[in-house]
Amino acid sequence: MATEILCGAGAEALVRIGSCGSLPDHVKIGDLVIVTGAVRGDGTTGYYVARNFSTVAHPDIIGALRQAADSLQVRYHLGWIFTTDALFQETPELIQELNEQNISSIDMVTSTFLTIAQLRQKKAGAIVAVSDECLYGRFGFRDPLFVAAEEKMVEVAESAVRQSKSFTDQEALSQNLIDYVAPDEQSLFKQIEEKPENGFNAQTETPTLAAETVRAIDVTLRQHILDYIRNRSIAFGMLLVGALALYADLNRRGE
Repeated sequence: MATEILCGAGAEALVRIGSCGSLPDHVKIGDLVIVTGAVRGDGTTGYYVARNFSTVAHPDIIGALRQAADSLQVRYHLGWIFTTDALFQETPELIQELNEQNISSIDMVTSTFLTIAQLRQKKAGAIVAVSDECLYGRFGFRDPLFVAAEEKMVEVAESAVRQSKSFTDQEALSQNLIDYVAPDEQSLFKQIEEKPENGFNAQTETPTLAAETVRAIDVTLRQHILDYIRNRSIAFGMLLVGALALYADLNRRGE
């Protein structure tokens, strides 16, 4: 659904980030996989395409992700991914079969994402962080290597997007990507006043900003605390402390 919405909203290039399980021996927990194509084991794409449809990532997106990963010196692999929407139904036989087909990873999203993007004629690609080693049944969602890989994955994706297409301020203005270009606040206010806007009551309104002053809003203590605890390591530590406190309380009551 999200892919359809993004395509319908006019997005021209899409990059998926997420997690995956790996298959080959050399693809380890904490590595990144840049997806080149997807084998469809999901139940959604059958409503979109025939069984022989080839679901692939766009070469421009693959190239941008590779360039970004190389520039950031991040360990990554290129490969195909198998997508299934059947949770925990990857049997040893299926995993062995996929490994023999040189499939690099398994997830639950990418084939649907890439297939819909291809049909809508959008450039799309995916980069995923390895959380599990399926061939050996190793699970690494709590592994620090996986946590670090997620952060690197976001950096690579963001860098790829920035490098793949950049605009000057005037180009962005001419393509309606932004509304104004101004050297300072007062110049911005003046441009806004010169451009009437349609208000919520369907009447044209012209804002008056000449007499307004810019007021800095300081970050509150509550916002500082929330920003601090949203770090996943801090949050997990707090969860662990809470669980230990609950365990101690239950033991005390049982005495």
